[in-house]
Amino acid sequence: MGNWLRDVRFALRLMRREPRFTVLAIVALALGIGASTAVFTVIDGVLLRPLSYKDANRLVVALQGAGGSAPVSPADFLDYRRDARSLDRLSAAQAWSVTLGGGERPVRLAGLRVSGDLFDLLGVPPALGRTLTNADAQPGHDHVVVISDNLWRTRFAADRAVVGRTVPIDGEPYVVAGIMPPGFRFAPFWVTQAELWAPLTLADRADDRAGQSLRLFGRLKDGVSTAQAQAEMSAICARLAHDYPATNANTRITVTPLLDKVVAGIRPTLALLVALVACVLLIACANVANALLARASGRRREIAVRLAMGASPADIVRQLLTESALLAALGAIAGLACAAWGVHALIAALPPGGLPRQHDVGFNARVFLVASFATIVSGVATGLAPALQVFRNSAARGLENGSRGATEARGGLRTRHLLVAAQVALALVLLADAGLLARTMGRLNAVDPGFRIDHLAVATVSLDGTPYASAAARPAMFDRVQARLAAMPFATAVGAINHLPLAGDAWNLNYWPDDRPTPSPQERPTALYRVVRPGYFAAMGLPIVAGRDIASTDAASSLPVVVINAAMAERQWPGRSAVGRRIHLPGPSNVPTALTVVGIAANARQTDWTSPPEDEVYVAFAQRSSEFGLSSLTFVIRTSGDPAEVAASIPREVGLVDRGIVVSANTTMEGIVADELWRQRLTGELAGAFAGIALGLAVIGIYAVVAGAVARRTREFGVRLALGATPGALERLAVAAIFGPICWGAALGLAATAAGAGLMRTMVYDVSVLDPYAIGSAVLLLLAAAVAAAWLPARRASRLDPTLALRNE
Repeated sequence: MGNWLRDVRFALRLMRREPRFTVLAIVALALGIGASTAVFTVIDGVLLRPLSYKDANRLVVALQGAGGSAPVSPADFLDYRRDARSLDRLSAAQAWSVTLGGGERPVRLAGLRVSGDLFDLLGVPPALGRTLTNADAQPGHDHVVVISDNLWRTRFAADRAVVGRTVPIDGEPYVVAGIMPPGFRFAPFWVTQAELWAPLTLADRADDRAGQSLRLFGRLKDGVSTAQAQAEMSAICARLAHDYPATNANTRITVTPLLDKVVAGIRPTLALLVALVACVLLIACANVANALLARASGRRREIAVRLAMGASPADIVRQLLTESALLAALGAIAGLACAAWGVHALIAALPPGGLPRQHDVGFNARVFLVASFATIVSGVATGLAPALQVFRNSAARGLENGSRGATEARGGLRTRHLLVAAQVALALVLLADAGLLARTMGRLNAVDPGFRIDHLAVATVSLDGTPYASAAARPAMFDRVQARLAAMPFATAVGAINHLPLAGDAWNLNYWPDDRPTPSPQERPTALYRVVRPGYFAAMGLPIVAGRDIASTDAASSLPVVVINAAMAERQWPGRSAVGRRIHLPGPSNVPTALTVVGIAANARQTDWTSPPEDEVYVAFAQRSSEFGLSSLTFVIRTSGDPAEVAASIPREVGLVDRGIVVSANTTMEGIVADELWRQRLTGELAGAFAGIALGLAVIGIYAVVAGAVARRTREFGVRLALGATPGALERLAVAAIFGPICWGAALGLAATAAGAGLMRTMVYDVSVLDPYAIGSAVLLLLAAAVAAAWLPARRASRLDPTLALRNE
C-alpha cells in the first residue's frame, strides 16, 4: 500500500508538471468512457432490465400476421383462451380513446379496455384501491376504471378519496376502482401513453370473427417454451381456418416474448450505436496509449536510472500502470458527468413514447459497474504499451540511448505507428457509417409524401362526452367547427379526416370492383379506409389527378361516392379510366354498399414514410357519419402564417363553438413528419457526433506522433538544413514517416466497413451499404485531416534555424 501511495503521489506530480498532456488525456478518456456509459445506460433500460411485471420473462404476446403485428377478432380470442393449454391465462386488450370530464376543461386521453384478469396476469398490485376482476367485465358491471399514478396526480391532485368516486368518461359515469403505482405502464409496445384501464366486454361480439381489434397477452406455464406455445396456438389457428374458412382461411398467429416484441424495432439501432461507441472508446484508449508511449520514450533515461539503482521492472510497470489508471479514473469521473448530461439530452430529444421503455432509462448499479469496468480496461489498455517497453530495454541501453539527441527505439516507434493505424481504421469506420446515415437522411428528406407538409396545422376534435356525439348531431357540429376554423386569420383551406396520414390509425376494409364477379371474403383486396370532409384535399395539398374530390353536395341523400388513390386505380383498371366505375365497401353491419368513383387522388404516404402506396379509398363523411363511431375527426388547416401558432390557437377557437368539445394532438404536419423520422435522424446525429469525436482524436494522435518524432530529430533536421536541404524536403520527409501507417489504417478501415455492412443494412434507405460517395468522402476527409495533422508540426520544424538547432544539441 505504501508503494502504491508513493506511485500515486509521483503520478500526480507528473500530471501537475505536464498540465496540457494531462488535460488532453483526461478529455480523450472522458469522451470514450462517457459515450460508452451513455449508450449502455440506454441499452440497460431498454434491452437488459426486466419488464416491471411479475415473472416478466414468461409473458408473451400473440398477434396475427406473418410478422405478428395484426390484432385478433373477439371470437378467435375466446377460442384461443378456451383451448390453449400451454398458457396459464390469456388476456386481451383493445385501444380506447376517451374524453375525461369533471375538471375545468375535458381532456382527451389514451386508455385500454382489458380483460378482467389482465392485472392478475401482470402481477402488479395497485397503489390504492383495487384492479379489475372478471366480474367487472360482465354486462352491466363494466363501468369501473383504474387510473394511472400520473393521471391521479395531474387531474385529481393526488386526492386519495378519488377511489370510489364517480367520474364522467365519454359522458357516462365510471367508478374509480383503483390507482396504479408510479412507473406502471401497459402496454409497453402499443398505446404506450395509456392513462386508464376499463373492463373489456365481449358479450355482444362473441361471434365476431371479422372485427380484428384485440391484442392478446399470456403467461407461459412452468416448463413451457415459447416454441411449444407457438406450436399449440398454430394448431388452434389451423382448426379455426378449417371451421371458418370465410374469415379465417389465411389467418396466422405468432407468439412472441413480450420483451422481444417491445424492443424488436429498436434493437438494430442500439446494436449499431454499441459498435460505434466501442470504436470511440478504442480510439480514445489508443490515443492516450500513444501519448503515454511517447512520454515513456522521453523518460527512458529516468527509467534506466531507476533500474540501475535497483528498481525492478515490476516496480516500473506498477508506476506506469498507476499513472494510466489515475488518468482513466479522472477521465471516468468526467465521463460519467458527460454520460449523465448525454442521457438527459437524449431522452429530452425523443418524442413522447418514441423510444420503447424510455422511462426506464437511468443510472443504476449495473451502469456504474460497467463504467467501472470500462475505466479499468481503459487504464490497463493505455498503460500496457509503455509498460511493455520496460522489458525491451536494459538499464545500460537506457543510459546509452537516453541523451537528448537519441532517436526512438524501433520497437516503440513501431508500436506507435500501429496505434496510429488502428485510430485511422476505427475513425474511417465511424466516418463511413455517418456518411451512409447522412445520405439516408438526405434520401428520406427527398421523399415525396404526396401532400404538402409545410404550413399545415392539425388537431383532433372529439365530440365524445358531449350532446353532439350521436350520429344525428355530429354533421351539424362538425360543420360549425370547420366554419370557425376557416374563419381563423391566415387560414386558406380547412378539411377533416378520420385518421391523419402518418399519425393516425389505419383502418383496412375489404372491397371489390362492381364489374367483376363477387370474390370470396378471403380473396377480396383490402384498402385503407379514409372518411373525409369537403376541403380535405385542398388543405392537405393532395392533388386530384382525375375527376373531382369530395364536395359539400355529397350528402347522405345523394349518390354514394368515393375517391380512390392512383395506385388502386392502376391495379384495378390498368390503362383505363377508373372514374365512373363502382366498388363495393362493407358498412358497419358488414352489409356491402356500392359507391361510384368520382375522383382519383395522388398517392400519399399513409402508414409509413418509406412504404410503397397501398390501395386507399376516401368516402364522404356526410354519407358515412353514422358508421364506425366517427365522433372524432382530425382537422387540417392550410395557413399562410406560422402553422405552430395556428395549431396552438385551435383549442381556443373550438372552445368558442362549445367549451365541452375536446381538442387534442394540435401540432404541425412538419412536426408529425419529424416524429416519424426521429429514429433515423437521431441515429445519424449520434453517428455524426461519434465520427467527429473519432476524427478529432485521430488527428490529435497523428499530430502528437509527428510532433514527438520531429522533436527527437531536431539535430538531424539541423544538419540537413545546414547541408542545403529545403524546408519542403524536410516537410515531405516528416510526413512520409507517418503516411504509411495512415494508408494502412485507411485500408483496414475500408475492410472493416465492408465486413460490418450487414449491421447497416436495416439502417439505410435507398442507399447501398457500400455507397461509394459516402465511403469515398469519408476516406478523402480522413486522409486530408491526417495529412494536415502531420504537416503542421513538420512545417514548424522545417522553419528552424539550423545554427540554433545544432547549438541546442
